[in-house]
Amino acid sequence: MYVGVYYGKQEKEQLERVEREFAQISSQFINLKKKGQVILVGDFNAKLEVTKPQVNVHQKVSRNGHILQQMITNLDLNPITTKSKEGSWTRVNRNNPEEKSIIDYVIIQNEMEQYVTENIVDEKGQYRIKGKKESDHNTLLITIECRVK
Repeated sequence: MYVGVYYGKQEKEQLERVEREFAQISSQFINLKKKGQVILVGDFNAKLEVTKPQVNVHQKVSRNGHILQQMITNLDLNPITTKSKEGSWTRVNRNNPEEKSIIDYVIIQNEMEQYVTENIVDEKGQYRIKGKKESDHNTLLITIECRVK
């Protein structure tokens, strides 16, 4: 199993730089999928379209989100944290709680979804690191059942 951590370019970054970076990530995913399961976690700075009417979550796709969505579709991936049963918003401005977004993701291969036993976006802050300046990002918790052959 391969686990990667990623910090994405901001929405204001030049489009060609963002596209180049996602092309590089795609190449890495393709290469690593040949060897085993791949999980990519991080702050992608990209808004995917997310709609959860039962909990009043509606987010439109952003420019970077379109590029991320294309990679997800092309590689048959799954931004599993968008389907969390508990919590949704991954970034919340602590000074203005109405300013929130979903820009952090755990992305897995589609066939791995059946092994996800826990999927939480910690909006309550139980697992958030606290200190002088509290993070504006919520913790993502994923438990995946793994069997060793």
